[in-house]
Amino acid sequence: MLPGGIWELYGGVLAQKGPDGSVTFRQLPSHCRIIKEREWSVKDFGFNIRDLGMDPSQDLLVLIESPQWCVLIHAQQQ
Repeated sequence: MLPGGIWELYGGVLAQKGPDGSVTFRQLPSHCRIIKEREWSVKDFGFNIRDLGMDPSQDLLVLIESPQWCVLIHAQQQ
């Protein structure tokens, strides 16, 4: 676990806020389902993250800004 204190586990993907404000994602491996481990990060959102939620099946990441603003980020794979 990263020392950022904020994390979410959903759909076999662990998301963690890092100490530098980035969010690191780790797809958990599964030998039975033939899923390999992957890791990627998103950096520099320009605000302090208070909490996060996600749905990997939709490439959806929801960030809650500290103290009270909500920001939606949707990234599509190409």
